[in-house]
Amino acid sequence: MSLYKEISLPSGKTYTQPITSFINNEYVASSLSTQELTSENSIPVYNPATGEKIVDLYEACSEKDVNVTIQNAKKAYKSWKKVSQAEKRDCFLKLATLVEENKQILMEVESFNSGKPVLNNSKYDLEEVIEVLKYFAGWIDKLQGSTHISDDDNMKLTYHQPLGIVGCIIPFNYPLTMMINKFASIAVGNCAIFKPADQTPLSLLFFSKFVKEAGFPPGVFQVLIGKGSTVGDKLVTSTDIAKIAFTGSTAVGKMIQARSAINMKALSLECGGKSPMVIFDDCNLEKAIEWSCIGLFSNSGQICSGTSKVYVQKGIYKKFLEGLLVHLKENYPVGDPFDENVVVGPVISAKQYEKIIGYIETSIKEGLTLVAGGVEKPSHILSDDKLKNGFYVQPTIFTGLTEKHTINKEEIFGPVMALAEFETYDEVIEKCNDNDYGLGSACFTNNLQKAIKFSKDIEAGIVWINSSNDTNSHTPFGGIKQSGNGSRDNGYYTLLNYTNVKGVHINLEE
Repeated sequence: MSLYKEISLPSGKTYTQPITSFINNEYVASSLSTQELTSENSIPVYNPATGEKIVDLYEACSEKDVNVTIQNAKKAYKSWKKVSQAEKRDCFLKLATLVEENKQILMEVESFNSGKPVLNNSKYDLEEVIEVLKYFAGWIDKLQGSTHISDDDNMKLTYHQPLGIVGCIIPFNYPLTMMINKFASIAVGNCAIFKPADQTPLSLLFFSKFVKEAGFPPGVFQVLIGKGSTVGDKLVTSTDIAKIAFTGSTAVGKMIQARSAINMKALSLECGGKSPMVIFDDCNLEKAIEWSCIGLFSNSGQICSGTSKVYVQKGIYKKFLEGLLVHLKENYPVGDPFDENVVVGPVISAKQYEKIIGYIETSIKEGLTLVAGGVEKPSHILSDDKLKNGFYVQPTIFTGLTEKHTINKEEIFGPVMALAEFETYDEVIEKCNDNDYGLGSACFTNNLQKAIKFSKDIEAGIVWINSSNDTNSHTPFGGIKQSGNGSRDNGYYTLLNYTNVKGVHINLEE
């Protein structure tokens, strides 16, 4: 039985793809691999650009393989938590260098499996992976507790110490960037077990070999291939797992919260969103139009913080809409992810495609006005024998959004934008905050006082002023309400999320 498969990429390159889990720094045969591959013990992986299957992966056994992986992590944790900060830092810097050296192939594998345009999407994701690794490396030897001397007879200290083993469940929309954000757990001394999404495991598996090459000891970083209902659930319910770090839908986040109660494990839940954008009449209109498209139509709209509801002040509404339609037509071509001119690739799967099309059809039935896009695939896609079975959704825009419409509150997770007019500040804040979610938000204004007031009044974990979804490694990312439990990815805060703060009281009385 081979643990690898030679795969040809659309660029003409070939590479060796691991097709099984990465356990204890090795690609190892699954306990199920002695059986004939069936739909019950394998994970089929598809190319969303064509709908064709790329490869079948060997699924990990949710009992034996998961237990072995956990035992490896428990053993590794005893030594990894004691490894010097300098050694940990050097591992992170070496890994960043390896990713940089192999950036092009990682970009192409990511695009082949996820449908992201190589040059207009995956490139930026890989740059973020490199930057986050360097950022964590810079913090490793700077995490500090505090000292308080209340009087001559007492000293109080705090330590930040690792939790133990962290189970990391990764979504399909950003396979490598969501994975690397959770490397914060490893930076502060934990060991981590990663379960990539069923749809997009290839780039993370390929990346794994660089972790070993960078010098991370066996058991510190491991990857299990499997379904959320089997392998994922085993991690969630294991009493050996100290924390689950999850990025994905709110529905699954709620299930994880309930299932993990068995040992009251710590949770970082970054879930769905329905993020509003507000365009005030004193804004830079050209920039507002540009960022409105970036904030939703990037990554084919598969962005949990995508600003899909756009409120435009009445005085500039008509001008904004006219400019938006022109900008969309000129700058967001749909097509093959390996075409360097393409900005919008396919969505991830037939299931996701049908869900998004269903929301478009519902919106039309409910009376929203369709001004761009729609349910049909672009004509040039339908006429292309290679692409016609891919999962392409046109960037779609509706006008006339009100609170009665389904897409006012439900997350679509696709390239569908809805516009509404507003007149006053208080009116639009009320509309924005009438929302079960609280992940992202954005506003456009040249009035600094108004921008600061908006940032305080909006009920969201993230606020963009005169931009949208321009995340970076320094700034915390996460939401409130049903968008998450208050935990954060990125920045200094995410490192603290993976530690236990221990209070130490020292009596100095003689």
